[in-house]
Amino acid sequence: NQQLGRQNEQLRKLDETKSNFFANISHELRTPLTLIRPSIQALLDHGSELSQSGQREHLHRIQTNTSKLLRLISDLLDLAKVEAGKMTVTMRPADIQAMVTELETSLRGGTEAKDITFSVSIDPNIAWVTMDPDKMARVCINLLSNALKFTPPGGAIHFGVSRSDGMLEFL
Repeated sequence: NQQLGRQNEQLRKLDETKSNFFANISHELRTPLTLIRPSIQALLDHGSELSQSGQREHLHRIQTNTSKLLRLISDLLDLAKVEAGKMTVTMRPADIQAMVTELETSLRGGTEAKDITFSVSIDPNIAWVTMDPDKMARVCINLLSNALKFTPPGGAIHFGVSRSDGMLEFL
């Protein structure tokens, strides 16, 4: 009976973990959709009245957050690969500054919506680094998404990249 009770408790905890996981994933998928929606509505309601740069800004925000959705879905697929022992890391030279600039652009809608000041600093001596750019971007997106999620309206987020002992350091 005790063993059966422990097994039931383990199953209950596993079910709770699974439920929390799905709730978190649903929230993470909903966030970029929430950021896309106002831009689509603005284009539908006022597209012809907006300047060309205003239209491009909305379209760029839609494109950036659509890319974020695709990355999140890729993360889910990668989780299955990790569980199956089939995850691979592809190291290659990549432009860290370009990656951070893209991340900054993708978060701009969320920071503006919450009136959060967002700043970035990158050590100017860092340009190309050997990394798996997709996985590194996912790590950074997760860090920045959590910062955005837990920073109160009117707050500030600073994202810094430096090098320490031959390693990238994210601040």
